[in-house]
Amino acid sequence: MAKEYVQRITVSLPQDIYEELNTIVGENGYVNRSQLVSEMLRQEILIRKQKDENEIMAGTIAYFYDEGFPHLHSKLVSIQRKYIDEVISSLSVLLEENSRMEVLVVQGPVGRLKAVLNEITGCRGVETARLALSRTILPPIHGKTQ
Repeated sequence: MAKEYVQRITVSLPQDIYEELNTIVGENGYVNRSQLVSEMLRQEILIRKQKDENEIMAGTIAYFYDEGFPHLHSKLVSIQRKYIDEVISSLSVLLEENSRMEVLVVQGPVGRLKAVLNEITGCRGVETARLALSRTILPPIHGKTQ
């Protein structure tokens, strides 16, 4: 792995924010304030990048649904097939009663990933669904054929 170069900045904070910062560092196991501030900035950068519909990102779509709804499972599978370029993998877990949890590993343009989420959420019987994204993407699965 290439060495990561760091830049030093100076930040002035009001006393109450400075104390909160130190509390968060202590409670969450950060090595120092710089590590916490870097993590907070990474989160803000991620939020900004998620607004760009063309940005390529990887992540998960986790959703819960009631298997008792007729044809729901086949509809959800059809959605995954429709977005076969974006859906990398899926995990299905049987829960109590008629409940099931599915987790999709996804990658692609943010707009397409949001479209997958919206179609899943729009299915009658889906109780909740959430998209979590990362700036880091999967390496190419297949190289170019020559």
